Amino acid sequence: MLNFFIFRLCTMFIYLFLSARSRPTITPEGPQLTVPLNSDFSLHCQSDSSVRWLREDRPTRILKEQRQGEVTVLKVNKAGPQHMGKYSCREEESGEKSSIYVYVKDPENPFRRNIMFDFVAGEGETTTIPCLATDPHMTDLHLQKCDGQSLPNSLQYSSSIETGITLEDVRKDFEGCYVCVGTLEGNTVRSRQYQLNVQKGFINLTSVNNSTKRVRAGESLSLRVVMDAYPKPHAFSWSYSGVKLTNTTDHVITSHSHGNRYTNELKLVRLKVLESGFYTFSCSNGDATVHQTFEVHVIMIHKHTHTHTHTHTHTQNYCSHCCLNNYVCLHDTVISGLCLLSSMRAPTLAVTGSNVKGCFVCLETSLIAYFCLLQKPKYQIQWKVIEGIHGNSYVYIDPTQLPYDHQWEFPRDKLRFGKTLGSGAFGKVVEATAYGMSKADTVMTVAVKMLKPSAHATEKEALMSELKVLSYLGNHINIVNLLGACTIGGPTLVITEYCCFGDLLNFLRRRRESFYYTTLGEDSYYRNVMLQPEANEILHEDGMTLDTEDLLSFSYQVAKGMDFLASKNCIHRDLAARNILLTQGRVAKICDFGLARDITTDSNYVVKGNARLPVKWMSPESIFECVYTFESDVWSYGILLWEIFSLGSSPYPGMPVDSKFYKMIKEGYRMESPEFAPSEMFEIMHSCWDADPFKRPSFSKIVEKIEQQISDSTKHVCLPLSSLALKTM
Repeated sequence: MLNFFIFRLCTMFIYLFLSARSRPTITPEGPQLTVPLNSDFSLHCQSDSSVRWLREDRPTRILKEQRQGEVTVLKVNKAGPQHMGKYSCREEESGEKSSIYVYVKDPENPFRRNIMFDFVAGEGETTTIPCLATDPHMTDLHLQKCDGQSLPNSLQYSSSIETGITLEDVRKDFEGCYVCVGTLEGNTVRSRQYQLNVQKGFINLTSVNNSTKRVRAGESLSLRVVMDAYPKPHAFSWSYSGVKLTNTTDHVITSHSHGNRYTNELKLVRLKVLESGFYTFSCSNGDATVHQTFEVHVIMIHKHTHTHTHTHTHTQNYCSHCCLNNYVCLHDTVISGLCLLSSMRAPTLAVTGSNVKGCFVCLETSLIAYFCLLQKPKYQIQWKVIEGIHGNSYVYIDPTQLPYDHQWEFPRDKLRFGKTLGSGAFGKVVEATAYGMSKADTVMTVAVKMLKPSAHATEKEALMSELKVLSYLGNHINIVNLLGACTIGGPTLVITEYCCFGDLLNFLRRRRESFYYTTLGEDSYYRNVMLQPEANEILHEDGMTLDTEDLLSFSYQVAKGMDFLASKNCIHRDLAARNILLTQGRVAKICDFGLARDITTDSNYVVKGNARLPVKWMSPESIFECVYTFESDVWSYGILLWEIFSLGSSPYPGMPVDSKFYKMIKEGYRMESPEFAPSEMFEIMHSCWDADPFKRPSFSKIVEKIEQQISDSTKHVCLPLSSLALKTM
């Protein structure tokens, strides 16, 4: 028994010895390190096995390090607030780790600067206000209401200068504005204001303008539901007359989400008359359940010939109906207003009614519908090609007069359509597979822009104009290039490059948590990957994080693309991160997404006069004088830079577009530098926002300025990636 006890005791001592030995050792010693702002620092980790440096708040990001014998060194140049946090050195084999917290002391900012100051928390949850001290000597960190009122009685919190203030069991009465307050060197210091929004689980459906849908037999119909929900919905379904629908070739169900906004769509393919009825969408997230029902009428249309072009009546014993000329209305279906929608020529009106009074009521209804239609915003191509400049006046080329080369024609039957990439009031962009686009045996993923069946002559003309403008411009690596078109034997289809990573705005927002700040001149993860020879390493991007070199690359590429457009005398007029697409290798491409965006539901487009405009991206002369020039595009580019270096934040944060906003712009208000912008990039932004349009830099000058800041590998990355993209499509 004694021997067994001695054996167990020895075993325990050996285990403790090996455990202590296996834990890595960090130098400098101690739980924390304080470094001055903009200074360099290094952390050394000693271990006899392989280790990796990690940031606790960004565990997926492997930091840049150097191995020197048994010591692994992490170096940081020009430390900024983004370098604050807990760094861990972890053994890859055993998982053992040691940690040290790094403070970056900033005398002007006792609390670390943040991007987000609005927080949403659910009732009963735990949430943290990230007011992190930049100086370890801060004491008495506590929470106050912005207006000085006392905190809610039930509010309990814990505070730490390294993690912030954590609220437990959040309740609705906690909602409001808060500041973090501390004591530093005998002085009271306060953080920026934080807005806490406390929400019980909810699902808010966006109102549907018309839940009754009419469609001809054999046509397809999409039923779309948009909602804001918190927490994330865990169940949704579509049903027809009480029977649940599943994904088939006849019923295609798709869903998309961004933040707390969710979109769900049911596409009914080649409808039959018998499929008329009620289609219901249901959604639940545990706290709320909602339903949206659509009434669908599938109409069988029989054509017949009219020789009369005047109004005529037939007296019958049923109610009055207005019908589209040359079609018979079945099932007592009313198609109000359609009888006046010929191509602005004298219409033919066929009226069937019980008396003349009924006819005039029908005609009046149609006229009202017609003039309401005229008030709806029409789709127009945003890009304008300049024919000449006379003083301060620009003369634009009428895009309808541009030639169209039929060599762009591509057979419709060689396109296979997939999911919808974007949808607007007048049209949509659909992912498709093209067979034999460049060579007979090639298969290529493309994007196809098309109009919806409800589009009118003006929209059809606008899409054809867009096709002609893209054809006129020619190809460039940093614009979404034209690949082909279908203009014969059916509706116009514009075939362009497919950009697999979507728009830049959402790309930046998705990667906020994995962003890794590097100062100019540092080696970066992005650049190392670009130098790898294997194509599959470049194309596999979902696991890649984001760093400063990426942001510079996006800025550079967009400037190159805009310089190309300017060389073609083309003005964009809606330059923003939402109109930049990313494809393989993180190549940025400028596009006009207007057709596939519903600006009536996009908060970035504000009603001004009788139009919806992206006011926060517009120059003063565009806002107040309706003047669009190369220089106004430069202003918008400056706003785009702000979006990029704030990782997708909305410009002029917290400022609604109202009379006060317009007054501030007139008086010269400009945004401050976003958190992750190098000083050189903010100088470019600020120069783009010069009140005098002619003092703003040209895009060619901007390209030169950014070239001075980025690495050679990023500068020349477009050429190899463009050829790679063509090979892999």
